[in-house]
Amino acid sequence: IMYYRSFLGIGVDGNSLRHFPEHIDFIDILVNAKNKTACDVQNVAYKELVHIQSHFPMFNKWELRHWQEANIQNYTKANFLVHDCKQQPNQVIESLNQTAIFSSQLEKFIVANAKLAVLSAFPFFIIEYFGASELYKQ
Repeated sequence: IMYYRSFLGIGVDGNSLRHFPEHIDFIDILVNAKNKTACDVQNVAYKELVHIQSHFPMFNKWELRHWQEANIQNYTKANFLVHDCKQQPNQVIESLNQTAIFSSQLEKFIVANAKLAVLSAFPFFIIEYFGASELYKQ
């Protein structure tokens, strides 16, 4: 999992998995890539930003719906990063691999404006561990 953090800039500490502000589309959440403050406007570290913005409870209070929404939102955002499509991916989820996500992050956000699109490594770990076909089973 640490490979995801260093290679993709994806969080593995849980904050990126909980970062779902009520009035901001998850696809639009970007943080600073090159300094310690996550947000220029609020001038806070990422952990504080998540605490301020997230409407999701702490993990010990999560229900199945929270896990499902977090996974879907992360897959949808990765689909937007890689394929410029703001919809939940269908069976093409295997194309959302580490190299494709990193290349898109680098081109669209890091080089362009020193930002990073927030994603969690956990949903992608699920794909690698169980396989994408398990996501589509009822």
